[in-house]
Amino acid sequence: MKKSISEIASRGRVAFVQATWHKDIVNQLRDGFKTEFATLSDKQVTYFEVPGAYEIPLFSKALAESGEYAAVIAAGLVVDGGIYRHEFVASTVVDNLMRVQMDTGMPVFSAVLTPHHFHAGEEHQQFFKDHFLHKGQEVAHACAKTLDALSKVCYIFPPKGPLDFNDTNLPLVFRCWTLVLCEDSLINRDRA
Repeated sequence: MKKSISEIASRGRVAFVQATWHKDIVNQLRDGFKTEFATLSDKQVTYFEVPGAYEIPLFSKALAESGEYAAVIAAGLVVDGGIYRHEFVASTVVDNLMRVQMDTGMPVFSAVLTPHHFHAGEEHQQFFKDHFLHKGQEVAHACAKTLDALSKVCYIFPPKGPLDFNDTNLPLVFRCWTLVLCEDSLINRDRA
């Protein structure tokens, strides 16, 4: 039986999947996420590694289909190695992460980053380590806020019965947003 998005978002664990290419830099993203997410959510985090970014979407799909996780955070660094067009790899990864999300109903957050210019110099490496630490904090906030909002979807669109726009348990923004989104369909349903 397929779970609702709010049921998925309410699960007690999230998965963090990272590629091991440029591991010293990607570890910074993981560490930034780990520290920040612990202050935002009581969900447990399970960490996984895969060889490269290209392997992340299939692994994410397996995690989504396991029924154990509320979300997957995907982390990696795709750089121009000079042999092939790294944009194709990055696009394939991000497109397929979106596909996993849409096919399973489980949020997938992409922190698979592709810089315009990357080289192995120490100053450049340090810049990306600092940048990835910050990006880890950002994805922690995105994950916590999205899961919180999705866990309340059943209040916005209850499975049975009419919406009660006067329900003060709903945050005002949801009450207003729901009214705007549903007004036309309610009118059309009354006309039918």
